[in-house]
Amino acid sequence: GEYMYTTMEYYENVFPYIYVNMIKVGELSGSLENSLAQAIEYLENSDTLMRRIKKILIPNIAMFGGLIILTIVAVLFGVPMLKGIFESIGSEQELPALTMAVYNFTIKLQEVWYIPVGIIAVLVFVFINWLRTPKGKYDFDYFKYTMPIFGKLLYLLDFSRLMQGVLLNLQ
Repeated sequence: GEYMYTTMEYYENVFPYIYVNMIKVGELSGSLENSLAQAIEYLENSDTLMRRIKKILIPNIAMFGGLIILTIVAVLFGVPMLKGIFESIGSEQELPALTMAVYNFTIKLQEVWYIPVGIIAVLVFVFINWLRTPKGKYDFDYFKYTMPIFGKLLYLLDFSRLMQGVLLNLQ
């Protein structure tokens, strides 16, 4: 005997806020069929946008990860090879100090790898829990919209989605 939107509000992690409100407007105004059609259109547009964004981001993130792995492999295997080459030809020259510093750092890091992994795990845990608070959500959104390069893009994307939702509700 309850409205559908009241049930959907209990599952806010499943149904987007704007979707629930579109259903609410439809049920309260007596035009649920129209609201459902608009909600489907909104969700399809959002899904299309997310697919486009993922299509752009995933290859770039994979390339960045590949570069990090390639750098680690080069430092761990390439530097010892270079040192061996220098020693085998009897050269008195040394590898650059920065190269040796990075190499020595990675060797030390191999010995105590669990410390940085543990620190990163704790930081991720704290960050996720902070994001679940209202202040954390607000601060993170503020950061997203004011960060250089991508801030304006993220703001425009979210504003566009908001205006789409408003337009669909007004229709």
